Amino acid sequence: MQGVKIIYMNINESPKPSLVESKSLNKPFKKNHVVILIVFFLLILSTCTFFYIKYIKGPFIVHKVYPSISNNPFNTIHEINQKKISSGIYNTEGYVIYKSRECGDCPKGAMCSFCEPSYIIISEKYIRYVDRPAIDSEIRISTDGNEQFEYGKKYKFSVKINNSAMHSIELVGFNISK
Repeated sequence: MQGVKIIYMNINESPKPSLVESKSLNKPFKKNHVVILIVFFLLILSTCTFFYIKYIKGPFIVHKVYPSISNNPFNTIHEINQKKISSGIYNTEGYVIYKSRECGDCPKGAMCSFCEPSYIIISEKYIRYVDRPAIDSEIRISTDGNEQFEYGKKYKFSVKINNSAMHSIELVGFNISK
């Protein structure tokens, strides 16, 4: 038989790897290769996270976390609206009947409309808010974000009242009323 080579092998012997296989199996994987792979993976992960936040999810808007109300004199919403109290910090209570809309960041180069600072409107009685002149049992409270308030829930508020030319009321703290 020409061109045929018969190999006899003992059953107890294991086949020897070829020259190519033996070099690849015995060559140690260097530590700097591992470091390069980890750095490359972290670079890809951070790039994907950046683009996800920037273009898909949008920026994270962080708002102030308000403390609980403090031990201040209590005034009703009607009393605060009468403007007979001096400037200072007071407690009051009411239902959230309106929350201003939250504004996101305006992208560079875009023509964005003016965004009014956030606020809530509270009322002594739970009523449905309609766009109309405020009544005596409602006040507008400036907030630094209003996502922590729910429509129709009753809260106790600590508010800072400034009776200067503009009668401003700012939120200092709040609790959910029971």
